[in-house]
Amino acid sequence: MGLLGTVFGILVLAVGLFRSRVVPRWVPAALWLFLLLEFVGSSISEWAVLVSGVFYVVALGGAAVTLWGGAYEGRIPVGDPLSRAPGADPASGFSPASRSRRAL
Repeated sequence: MGLLGTVFGILVLAVGLFRSRVVPRWVPAALWLFLLLEFVGSSISEWAVLVSGVFYVVALGGAAVTLWGGAYEGRIPVGDPLSRAPGADPASGFSPASRSRRAL
């Protein structure tokens, strides 16, 4: 269960990083390559394990440098999504989206 959880966790992390765009696009791609090389490539070649480890270190290092430094210009600005909803009145703090959430 631990191995499956680790693989699933790295896969979900890569998908989340890809969708959120808080890191460059090559970071989640490198994590996907790590998974592919580690679990598929290791049966083909002994060098696949070493290469997959390099992909893993480079991907997580790139994510750390980007998130720590905050210098990535490709990210989407994050703000209050309710303030950008159609019909929102930022002065009153009311938006149609917030009302529909409370009804649930």
